[in-house]
Amino acid sequence: NQLIRKQLEVFIQNLKLYLGLNELSRLFEDRSFLILFWAHFLAMNLFCGGWIVNDSRMFNINKLIVSLPLITTYLIGPIGIVLYWIMRLFYAKRISLYD
Repeated sequence: NQLIRKQLEVFIQNLKLYLGLNELSRLFEDRSFLILFWAHFLAMNLFCGGWIVNDSRMFNINKLIVSLPLITTYLIGPIGIVLYWIMRLFYAKRISLYD
């Protein structure tokens, strides 16, 4: 019974993250969480950047043109991916999520 209560308290504390920036900033005060977040951030952005590079090779997109969405992906993530996807439409001349 006490274990369930403790797990419920932890669950409720985790939900407070979504209540605003104050709760999120308090979470980033913990150095171990900050390192975990940074590792996750780098892994996701590097994975997406790798996909952009491989996909741009498939459509022979100029490396200089691809550098803009790559830098944006590293700094802002989703915006860079959307920017690349829009640019890819002009080179691929079709929309396909499975390429």
